[in-house]
Amino acid sequence: TQQKYMEEWKMNCREKWGTRILAAKAGPTISKPCDRCWIGAPAWRCADCFGQRVTCRLCCRHIHENLPYHRVEKWNGKFFEKAALWQTGIKLYAGHGGGICPQSVFPARDLAAEDVAIDELPLDEDNLDGAIWEEIDEDESQGKDRDQPLPGLHHRLDSEGNPFLRIVHTNGFHQIPIVWCSCSDQEESHDLQLLDLKLYPCSSVNIRTAFSFQVLDDIRSCNLDLHASYYQYSLRLRRMTSAVFPSYMPNLVAELRRASRQWRNLKLRKWFGKTSKANLTRGELAIFCASCPQVGMNLPNGWQDEIKKKPYLYRGTLAADGNMTADHVRQKSDGQDVWLTNGEGFMTNKDQYRSHLSAALEMKQTTTCHRYRAMEHSSSSRTGLDVTGLGTHACARHGCFAPGSAVDFQKGERQMNIDWSLCEAMKTTGMDQLPEVLHIYDINCQYHIHLRSRIEGNPYLDLDDKVKLIKAIGLFHVHAHQETCLYQYATNYVPGAGVVDGEILETLWALLNRISRSGRTASLAHRTELLDDHMGDSNHKKLVNIVLTTIKKYTRAQEGILVSQTYLSDMESIVVDQDLPLDDWRKEIEMAEKSRQLNIETMNCMLPRITKAASMKEVQTSLLWKDFNNVELAGEDDGATDWLVDGIQIEGIQHELQQHVRRLGAKPSKEKKIVLEQKRKRLLNRIKNF
Repeated sequence: TQQKYMEEWKMNCREKWGTRILAAKAGPTISKPCDRCWIGAPAWRCADCFGQRVTCRLCCRHIHENLPYHRVEKWNGKFFEKAALWQTGIKLYAGHGGGICPQSVFPARDLAAEDVAIDELPLDEDNLDGAIWEEIDEDESQGKDRDQPLPGLHHRLDSEGNPFLRIVHTNGFHQIPIVWCSCSDQEESHDLQLLDLKLYPCSSVNIRTAFSFQVLDDIRSCNLDLHASYYQYSLRLRRMTSAVFPSYMPNLVAELRRASRQWRNLKLRKWFGKTSKANLTRGELAIFCASCPQVGMNLPNGWQDEIKKKPYLYRGTLAADGNMTADHVRQKSDGQDVWLTNGEGFMTNKDQYRSHLSAALEMKQTTTCHRYRAMEHSSSSRTGLDVTGLGTHACARHGCFAPGSAVDFQKGERQMNIDWSLCEAMKTTGMDQLPEVLHIYDINCQYHIHLRSRIEGNPYLDLDDKVKLIKAIGLFHVHAHQETCLYQYATNYVPGAGVVDGEILETLWALLNRISRSGRTASLAHRTELLDDHMGDSNHKKLVNIVLTTIKKYTRAQEGILVSQTYLSDMESIVVDQDLPLDDWRKEIEMAEKSRQLNIETMNCMLPRITKAASMKEVQTSLLWKDFNNVELAGEDDGATDWLVDGIQIEGIQHELQQHVRRLGAKPSKEKKIVLEQKRKRLLNRIKNF
């Protein structure tokens, strides 16, 4: 067990292992030469290389010619102090795959001498006065770009006149001299030379900072899997560079955010083969479900003939829902931000969506479902927010977000928002080419009443009349409706729906909400990119696991169908034994299911046909009437009814008192204790009288 491992380590290993780790901090043996060349004086060692080799400066440089981002230490006679690889003579050579440019000219120098910089390299130009950079909220409107050339500030140079480049890697910040390519026949700009070295320039001119491709991938991975913000990742880099004084390290949050946004967009375009295409169509940078039926993609030949016998076989399933946690705080600089995507991913095209909202009419309708009041709050707004929530569609069976269907709410969850999301989802998923689509939404009992009228009255909405929309409500929300909604809209009672709860988006919101804190203070453009990336990552995970998941579900379904058939047979046997009209019930259900699409109220045949139990007042009246008859016949009244009612009322008071005690908590005030004792005294007197 884990406890035994820990106990064994504590007793036998802690002291021994700690001593050995501490021994590695000791300096090199004076009489022992370099571990590599056996000639030079050992003084340098690397914290990232395998092993604990101590080498001379020349060997350290040779070892790290292709490992320029390692952290090295130098023995100063007392301890190993932090050093930098540029001090060993390491440089970055651009233009020839990391090799030295044949046209470069280098001044004569002592190869054994340590390199020095002409000027001292400050760690952070914003902290030259020693002020510690304090934490601020990650509001992108406050982000200061620290990569812009400062007035009167020139690049620091090494002893050979090469400029230092600040490089951000997964283990922190590095200052390394760079030698640009000097070939006149193939001279390229510095930004392209850096890209060939797998370094992403922070700007295209006056480049002072570059990010390694690895750190940009790591930022995205930490955001997707750990939901870390750029501010948090920047703190990590600063701490890894200097664990003692991280506040004096460069604060590159703005540069980190900008480069990461650009990198994410470039990667997305590369994955979809659209790097050179300027204008993209809706959902072109998004993947959808591989299992849902899509014409021309995964349907067999002759599928149109099969649906005549089994119309549900190639039926699409879409679930809609709103998420009021994914809101957005109004930013001062939103109008100045640059949009890298606009409808190509999962978030819808903002311009077309805005045009739709301006033309949409808000239809007032009476809520016929008396137990579900979500529509009453559909026009609510919240102070300080320009987005009050997020709505989208996903395939109800597998949980893949529909491309181009995610929309922002302005005043709560209104029908006009979901109308646009539905029409876009039908187009991007190809479900508008299917004969039937099962549409599941929390308030479908109200939403579908005027859906066709809203679509026909809006020039920006389009939904083919040939597509049969089968409306349903998820199995969790339907129980908050009135009883008739359960049998009319629950997926359990929709013919051909199979086993689908329709609440898949609730599980997806739980994951997406983990980045809501980062997205709510980002710019709207950046928030769109974040949501697109996380939705795409969710769909990708489902895509690579769809085969194993389908096998597991199919196996479970095979086992479940046997249990269900056995249970149904047992129930039908009981019905037959009691001479109940089983065949008539079957015919009634079949007729209701056939008529469901035209008149959903036919499903009310499922309602329980039981006599409602009498209320307590009705029972009490009946008993009192019997007592009255007894007095008339026998001339006496035993008071049994009053005694029984009194006992029931005492039990009710006891339950109320127990609830009152629980609400008081462990430490109630003196006044509340007095009230409690008074209630207990009254109850005790009533019990004594009983």
